[in-house]
Amino acid sequence: MSGGRPKRLARILLSGVIILAVILLGWALTPRKQSEPTTQATSSKSSKSAEPKKQAKADDSWSGLRSAEVPLPGGWSADKARHVKDGKPDMDTDPVTLDASYGPTMGALKTLNALTNRNGDNEQWGLDVSATMGPDGTGRSYPAGDVQRWWFAKRTFKPDSLCHPGGAFQGSGVYPGQCEDGTYPESNDSVLVSQHYDDAVFPVPSDLKVDDLTDPQEIVGTSYATVYVPMDDGVWTFTEYCPASLTDYDTVQANDPSHLTYIDKKNRETKNGGSDAYWPLNKFISAYGTREHPCVTVEYTVAGQIPFWYSGD
Repeated sequence: MSGGRPKRLARILLSGVIILAVILLGWALTPRKQSEPTTQATSSKSSKSAEPKKQAKADDSWSGLRSAEVPLPGGWSADKARHVKDGKPDMDTDPVTLDASYGPTMGALKTLNALTNRNGDNEQWGLDVSATMGPDGTGRSYPAGDVQRWWFAKRTFKPDSLCHPGGAFQGSGVYPGQCEDGTYPESNDSVLVSQHYDDAVFPVPSDLKVDDLTDPQEIVGTSYATVYVPMDDGVWTFTEYCPASLTDYDTVQANDPSHLTYIDKKNRETKNGGSDAYWPLNKFISAYGTREHPCVTVEYTVAGQIPFWYSGD
């Protein structure tokens, strides 16, 4: 009996090992529920936040000027004014740059930008150009030409055209002595503004009040300006009408400065002549624009001519 006991114990131990092995194998093969939702959510959130942010859409409001390589509006084209002191411009202070510009240069740049804009269809292009133009002081509109859009799309900015024959206009500040070998000096601004042609005669609004000893042209002329933009086919001229320039002449005639119109830093008209009031730099001298009465393009010419398309007829 004693000789068979070790064999019996060995069989029992072997059976126990086999049973334990089967249990462990079954546990290993049994599907288990994943317990990682928190980790997955965190990972997903982390990867989402790591995605690069979409860049803001580039400002293409001046895409026409960009394509034509015309200088974009900035400090050089901004409207300026002086602080008001005792109802008059404080000449002891330097002019300040206003937060918004509505003067002749801005009016011309808006029209040129619309003409050279390559975005959108032809119909929208025509509407955009028309939106930058308006009638003169008497309500008369002028033809804008009928040149095809693709021609405008090919035009580029070229300051040197100011030095070529026909480029030095009276009052523009450009004279042959400033140009060397047909090259315009970079030190000078190449988009030029003149009050108006000295020998021009402008239409007089019917409601303009002047005394019998005043030439109406002396007043009406200050509401117009000519902007010269040198392009690759010659200098373009933009005639700008600025109705804000006429708003105070009745007040001056009546010798009642208490009703003068001033502007604030954002170029909005105001009757308040306090410490926050400004006097447009060109008031009573030449054309200027305000938010309520911006300058608009009345007419533009290309190398001195309205750009009509030759049909061969």
